[in-house]
Amino acid sequence: YGIMYVGGRFVWSKLTRCANISQWADENEQSLRYRAWRSIGVVENAYSAASLLNLMVFLRHGRYRSLLERLLRARLVYKEANMSRVISFEYLNRQLVWQELSEFALFLLPLVSAPRIQALVSQMFSSLPSSTRGTSSTASTS
Repeated sequence: YGIMYVGGRFVWSKLTRCANISQWADENEQSLRYRAWRSIGVVENAYSAASLLNLMVFLRHGRYRSLLERLLRARLVYKEANMSRVISFEYLNRQLVWQELSEFALFLLPLVSAPRIQALVSQMFSSLPSSTRGTSSTASTS
């Protein structure tokens, strides 16, 4: 499974890169390279459609996650069927909360005016009474 998964993707990426660099699409329509380039496109479209169909079937039945698993009839099964499967989702929930907060902050950041916030903060600190602003300056004079 691993050799076919990694090796297949590697060979496919090398083939498509070679076709793009060598500009097989610009060849004469009767040449072998042009027909190979067209075949690459057809295979990619068919694979995408089959992957979508496999996803729909997987969501319905839950057996094979990928086309390669379906082709090899390889399924993920538990080693021991009666083993207790207690999973703590506390870490996952915390991670999701921080991710959403950071995405929200990245959404708001361009909308906020930095000079305006700086003026607001300096105005807040300038309005504080002198006794709370700097106790070290009064202590040095005594």
